[in-house]
Amino acid sequence: MPQPMVTEQPPLSMLTVTHTGTHFAMAFLELLGIPHNAGRGYTHHHAAPELTPHMKERYEQLIGTKCIVTARDPILSGIRYIHNGTSVQQVADCWDVFLEVLPWMDAFILDMGCREEDRVEHLCDFVRHIGKDPDEYMDDILEYADGWKPLNTSNSVEKRKYLELGQLPETQILNIHRKLVPRRETVETTLTKKIDWTAFDNAVAWYKSLPTNDA
Repeated sequence: MPQPMVTEQPPLSMLTVTHTGTHFAMAFLELLGIPHNAGRGYTHHHAAPELTPHMKERYEQLIGTKCIVTARDPILSGIRYIHNGTSVQQVADCWDVFLEVLPWMDAFILDMGCREEDRVEHLCDFVRHIGKDPDEYMDDILEYADGWKPLNTSNSVEKRKYLELGQLPETQILNIHRKLVPRRETVETTLTKKIDWTAFDNAVAWYKSLPTNDA
């Protein structure tokens, strides 16, 4: 008698821009019994600031997988780079690469800005996307939706001014490290750099287009 055909679930992957909910998504996957395990549970790539041939090859490896991507107000990710002492332009470039390669993926977008009343269903859709039954994990889903606490966050002055007043800083101070040859000494200098927030326009428009938030 012919045996029934078994359809394999596509492998799981994650593609994120840094500081958009990566830790939140990883912690939820762990609740579902899928730890990262240094890449053995699923493949994870951060979007890089340049689409080099090497990085393009890495993103292409995610094609055909069930991909999880995370979404957050892109301006907040830029503000977090100020907190980290890294150029804001770098994360804007990461967003551009992310948006370029996202159409290649069979992706579920986990929106950190999801409306409170929609969070349970949003997480249920996440579970369905990776091939699991939400009913089997409903207690965990309800608890996670109730907490909905972003992880690895900051509470900088710049962030508070943006959220409370809509104000954005015009400049940032970067620490530049230079090695002196042949003495092999490292010299640190500071650079005040103007921030071009219009570099986030495409990312902000994409984020606002998501049906899960009121952005």
